Amino acid sequence: MNSLLTDSRASQLHLPDIVGQGYGTFWRFKGRYRVCKGSRASKKSKTTALWYIVNLMKYPQANLLVIRKVYRTLHDSCFTDLKWAISRLGVQAFWDVKESPLELTYKPTGQKILFRGLDDPLKVTSIAAEHGYLCWAWIEEAYEISSEADFNMIDESIRGAIPPETGLFKQVTLTFNPWNEHHWLKARFFDTPDPDTLALTTNYTCNEWLDDADRRVFERMKVQNPRRYSVAGLGESLSLHSILLPADLLEIRLGDNALADIHPQHRLRDAALRPALGQSFLVAHNFVLLSYSASGRLSATMSSRASAMRVWSETPASATGGLSSKASMAAR
Repeated sequence: MNSLLTDSRASQLHLPDIVGQGYGTFWRFKGRYRVCKGSRASKKSKTTALWYIVNLMKYPQANLLVIRKVYRTLHDSCFTDLKWAISRLGVQAFWDVKESPLELTYKPTGQKILFRGLDDPLKVTSIAAEHGYLCWAWIEEAYEISSEADFNMIDESIRGAIPPETGLFKQVTLTFNPWNEHHWLKARFFDTPDPDTLALTTNYTCNEWLDDADRRVFERMKVQNPRRYSVAGLGESLSLHSILLPADLLEIRLGDNALADIHPQHRLRDAALRPALGQSFLVAHNFVLLSYSASGRLSATMSSRASAMRVWSETPASATGGLSSKASMAAR
């Protein structure tokens, strides 16, 4: 354990006992991009939170920027995971926790963990560290970022020369649940090998803290819904060429606004099949056919016993660098 964890409890901790198995390469990697696509219960977020607390205490000039698409979602996700990591390591006495605005400060050095949402992009581009260097960024639920240009803006905020004697390195970590194979994340990080990129897929099988009841949930899913299991259980990207879904399970998302106008009972219950494209368009018909054309255009067709109407189409980010949407009610 590193020497900065100096209280009586933390100095006796053994990291493998705290972190567990399955993330050794992730833990040691120091390249520019560390990308982890993981299924449910794959412990990717908890492991990432532990890594940052340990290494912020190891590198006294490092600072961290934590980002999600919408700022208000940070409190109950990354902020809570990082507080959990502080408690798990037994180092609460060394950290100051501030809720408004969200901020964590390592007391001995003044290092900061800062939180920002892409719903206020100016606060991302203008951010700077008060002490040391802003060298690390963590983008949680990265599939929510539909535009690669938005990612590039974040990436460019981690810049500037860092003296080699600090031992620091600049790194952006992206964690997310798997989504469709046409998302720009797959093309950029998983399809093109790059020595400065670590692209991992993890799943629940590396989580030794699941009990038998937890594992039976996935085993039932494997038998009863193999398609869902491949995504939610194994962390594989969804091959979304054509799929017919019950409309009461589907939420088509158009634009960038919040989902406040959609009643929770109408939202997609299987998050692995939900497009991360912004505002919802409530489906009122019996079924929806999602399909990709040969050119890569995603379309949704509303179906009922009497009629079918094409209401929406998308050009995937991999083709345009962003997602543009349009809706119509023209009869098919």
